[in-house]
Amino acid sequence: MVRATMEYDYGRMSHDLRQIRTDYDDIPESARETIETLLDLLEYFATAREYFKTLYFAREFAALSKHLLYVAIPVIVLLAFLLLHLDDLPDTHLLVLSVHTVGYAPFALLAAYVGRVTTVSQRTGAAGQFVLDHSADGPSLDD
Repeated sequence: MVRATMEYDYGRMSHDLRQIRTDYDDIPESARETIETLLDLLEYFATAREYFKTLYFAREFAALSKHLLYVAIPVIVLLAFLLLHLDDLPDTHLLVLSVHTVGYAPFALLAAYVGRVTTVSQRTGAAGQFVLDHSADGPSLDD
């Protein structure tokens, strides 16, 4: 259900259904009712997608805050200890290199979360008429 909600083109489908409804005046009433039902269902899917995105972003940013605290505080303590007590070690010493590498852990964690949130945001564009289409057959900004 989540995958179906995330991977459909609301704008294209609703436009096509409305186009069929206006182009063909001689379609039976049952077909018109089916088109209206499909349009309503597409709106429900769009609402579900936006709701899922809101919940996902809230959960991810709450987890990011918690995990950054868990990672950043020990890294700050370790780096402070190293800077205060071990300044006579050469820069190529294995301990210095290891602590330097661990110092990047909060940034790597932040990059991972931002990458995940960005991927979900890009793959689930907003529903509506004013959405840029980045598909192969859609217009590009360079045109």
